Formats: sequence, structure tokens, C-alpha cells
Amino acid sequence: MSGRRTPGAEDAPLFLRVDRDGVFVTWSAGLEDVFGYTAAEVLGRNLEFLVPPALRPLHRRGFNRALETGRLKRQGKVVHSLGVHKDGRKVPFRAMDILEHDEDGAVATVAAVIVEHGWGSITHRLRVVEPAGAGAARG
Repeated sequence: MSGRRTPGAEDAPLFLRVDRDGVFVTWSAGLEDVFGYTAAEVLGRNLEFLVPPALRPLHRRGFNRALETGRLKRQGKVVHSLGVHKDGRKVPFRAMDILEHDEDGAVATVAAVIVEHGWGSITHRLRVVEPAGAGAARG
């Protein structure tokens, strides 16, 4: 997290929503501290600028599959992901995606609630993946 805080952001929900085209329709104030962008900078833009370039094809496939099937691969699960901050650095986060359906049952929007962000949000994964003694070798 950055040292500067948006007033009231510590209590703000970390919530976003995109339409079927991946265009932001909701961006909560608290997300400015996570990604560096205000709602005015994000609303109406496609979400791809927040996805690291190397992950965009994978993200597109998953997004399109969710739209087609009306289901998420990890339905009801908090998943680890990586975004791009306005200053270019990578931002790891954990979020739960939510498909919102219209009256005909088609996916209308995809929402996400970020439950944790920053490098601490993936520390436990690094401990699992990192070979024994690797931390000592770096020190």
C-alpha cells in the first residue's frame, strides 16, 4: 500500500464492477489506494489496463468463458490475482468475483470484492512454493 491515504479510504469497500465488454461501471473510492486510479480515471475504460500484459490472454479466456457459461471456474472462492498500479508496479491481491445476471439469466456484469491486497496477501503462497532454505540464501 502507498503511504498516502485517500480520506476515508481505510473504511471504504474495495469493490469494482465491469459490464459484459469489460468496461468499468463501478469503482469504489478505496481502490484508489490499491491501484492509484480515481473513479473518474477508470469508469468507461476497459479493464485490460489493470491486467499485466503477460496475463491478458488468460484473463480474456476466463472472462469470456464466464460470460458464455454463466459460471466462474472458482465459483464462491477467493482467488489470488495480480494487477498493475498506475505507477506501473505490480499489485497482488485476493478477490472474490461475482457474476450478476439479468432477468433473462445472461451475465450482465462481473463484480469483484478485493479482500486483501499487497505483497502480504501472497506471503503464505511464497512459503509453500519457495524451496526450503531459499529465504536464507537470499539474506
